[in-house]
Amino acid sequence: MFFLLSCAEQQGNSIVNISERNRLFLIPSVEPERLQNVMPSSWHRLERLTSAEEQTFLEENISTLLQIESTLWDNEYFSIYREQAGKDTFYRILLTTEYNPDYKSSAIQFRQLLMHRNTILLQSWYTTVTDNPTPGFFRTFYSLDIISGNDGAKGVLLTRMTVAVRNRNLYNWSSTASRRNGRLFGNNHSRFFSMYNLLNRNLSSFLRIDASDCLVDPAVPMRFSLQNAFDNDPSTSFVANSTDNSLIIDLGFMNHFDIRQIAIINGYAQSSDAYFRYNRVKEIVAVTDGQFPWVTDTDILFDPNMTAPAIPLGVWLLEDNTLNHQFINIEAPVRIRVSDVFSGSVYNFTAIAELNFFTVNGWLFNDINQ
Repeated sequence: MFFLLSCAEQQGNSIVNISERNRLFLIPSVEPERLQNVMPSSWHRLERLTSAEEQTFLEENISTLLQIESTLWDNEYFSIYREQAGKDTFYRILLTTEYNPDYKSSAIQFRQLLMHRNTILLQSWYTTVTDNPTPGFFRTFYSLDIISGNDGAKGVLLTRMTVAVRNRNLYNWSSTASRRNGRLFGNNHSRFFSMYNLLNRNLSSFLRIDASDCLVDPAVPMRFSLQNAFDNDPSTSFVANSTDNSLIIDLGFMNHFDIRQIAIINGYAQSSDAYFRYNRVKEIVAVTDGQFPWVTDTDILFDPNMTAPAIPLGVWLLEDNTLNHQFINIEAPVRIRVSDVFSGSVYNFTAIAELNFFTVNGWLFNDINQ
């Protein structure tokens, strides 16, 4: 087959035809700063490719791109970004139906593919709209975030955040979205895929993390959602918008691990001023689930709604007014809940900047050098 890697001009954009089928076109990537609204946890780690690097990428990945093109029913345009995680190099392909996409628009829709070693590891839409069983619709947003250790990538976190809305209008979806405590909220959960499972194409094995509803910013929908607690960036935080102003995170293992230690950066740690504006965790209570033999795949963390009887292991008080990691030693599989908070000076929403768990296999997420 004859492949066209030729340039054409369309509305001022230089585009590259991938094949004679003329369905998939490479367009220039925008500056990473313009992706802040759609990738609040990852945009600052992205690099644009030079023209020469884009050409090399096309030549090395033409078979993969042709496979993508074969699935398309209409024209689509893509741009490429590089993301380095220690020794591991990733490429993000952003696919849209627009040759000049505006990633700051509330109506933006695109598909994201994450590549490593010439292989597509994961892909997802940024946003979708689906029917609600009750009158209305769901507006769902996704985030793909690489979790990096000291030497390289530990895995990829796929986070989903869903907001209930009353119409399909993409431009003013937030005007009809559900509110709690006077602010928008969304249901969110994450799936963490280890690099080992991703490289071996074992996508059925992952760590599922559920959480209380998060606060939603209509301009940057995933500004406060769950991925922020694991992105190794204290300037971003998971902020809950729950009925009782508490915070819940449920950590479920596909395979059972003993947690030996928990590391937490409390509150909204972007700055000292932001830290005091939001609630911070004051007290954590831990109980064992050993008396429930049928619970073998799930450890529940930060669950104030536990009703089943349990054996208390201890109560831990966290310090306030610190933007550093605090550590809790645990010697058994546990269920943990937030039982008290330090009140924020402005907002009654509880925030956690970073959360990590040390097991017999080391830190689950980012490596922490104590």
